[in-house]
Parts: sequence; structure tokens; C-alpha cells
Amino acid sequence: GGSWQQSGSQEWDATDSVPEPWYIDTHDLVLEPSNGQEHRFTVVVLHSCSGGPDDFLPFFHRLDLPFRGHVRAVVPCSPVRLESSYGWEKEQNSWFEYDCDSPDGNAVKFASQLTEQRQRLLRLLEAE
Repeated sequence: GGSWQQSGSQEWDATDSVPEPWYIDTHDLVLEPSNGQEHRFTVVVLHSCSGGPDDFLPFFHRLDLPFRGHVRAVVPCSPVRLESSYGWEKEQNSWFEYDCDSPDGNAVKFASQLTEQRQRLLRLLEAE
């Protein structure tokens, strides 16, 4: 039988039962101008915590600009992290882990994660 594996998930063999869907995006999204026109502008969009790049497909599909044919859209995907907050724990996209023990629950748990993602985004912007 065939086999399939998604980054960050278990391997599935066709002889096994169908696995549960994996709803977490684990890929960056780049949409190039499709009509062959010259790339002149880049839109960089960051998804929310627990969201993913694919959340923005409807937005780009409806983007109506006179220079649309010159726009490249870049939506990087945050890492999948184990988040725990207010009694629940699960893997989800997150730019950094939140410290749920902080007074408002929104503090950065590990500053190195935020620094790592900031450097990554700066490299992306410099490349554009």
C-alpha cells in the first residue's frame, strides 16, 4: 500500500485506518504574481497564534488592487509548539510560548523563542 507523512505527524500506511486530520499548518505560503508580470511589491502577513498561513487564502483571493499583478504575498508559518493555558494543553502554531502564569497570561515564556522568530522575519524582509 501507499504511505503518507506530513511534517510533524505520524506516518500513515494505506493498510491502516485513516488517521485523524492534521489541521495545523506547517508550511510557509508564497503566492507569486500569476500573470507573468514583474514582481514589484511584497505583502508580508503574519498569522495569529494558533492560526496558520492558509487562513489568509480568502484574503488574497479577494485582494483587488490595480497593481495586483505585481504583488507577491509571503505568509511565514510559526513553529508548532506545545502550549498550555488555563488547564488545557495542545500543539499549535505559535510564534513563541505564552507564560500563562503571568498576570495577564500574555507574557513571553522563553525570550529566546521570540528572538529566534524576530531574526527569522528580519532575514525574510531583507531577502525581499
